[in-house]
Amino acid sequence: MAETFERQLARVSGRVHRVYMNDHQHRMENGLSYYWNKADDLRKGAEILMAAGGSRDCGAMLAGMALEVLLKGIARALDNPPANAHHRLADLADHVGIAVSDDERVLLQAMSEHIYWAGRYPSPRVAEDWNRVWEIQEKQGRGAGKLAAMDNASRIVSIGTFRQIWAKLAAYFDKAQQSRFESAAYTWDRLGG
Repeated sequence: MAETFERQLARVSGRVHRVYMNDHQHRMENGLSYYWNKADDLRKGAEILMAAGGSRDCGAMLAGMALEVLLKGIARALDNPPANAHHRLADLADHVGIAVSDDERVLLQAMSEHIYWAGRYPSPRVAEDWNRVWEIQEKQGRGAGKLAAMDNASRIVSIGTFRQIWAKLAAYFDKAQQSRFESAAYTWDRLGG
């Protein structure tokens, strides 16, 4: 794991976080409020779908995407954006120094796979990808078949487990955001004018 969240936060706490308001791309890439609003919209969508008994895959995909945006927002607040663009939630949590339990790690890994396979591709395309999915399902306590009794409830993506991990990560986001003063600036400010 990278440096702890607390150490990373101490390094940037009190520093001004500039967001150039007339540069749409800069505002979207750097605005902490934008990260929060996008993550919260995805969270709401995931919860609506899960509560209504909708597609388990799509609900887990939206939940994972909500957490991904939240984690990337934390990284942005810490001035520590991930070096590579990816959707591996457990790696993103490690990157910003947030310790996760074994159950949370399995949940994050499962949601990462849903981001890839429910969102981008219809199914894993190569044996290596299938093996990773099966390994995660094994960690979730899922054997062959669809017997709910085979699942480890604390490792299965559900509205309850999603809300628990969302609450944890949202608290870190809030702490990071509250430690930074976000300044609305304009692109000409970069030029000293």
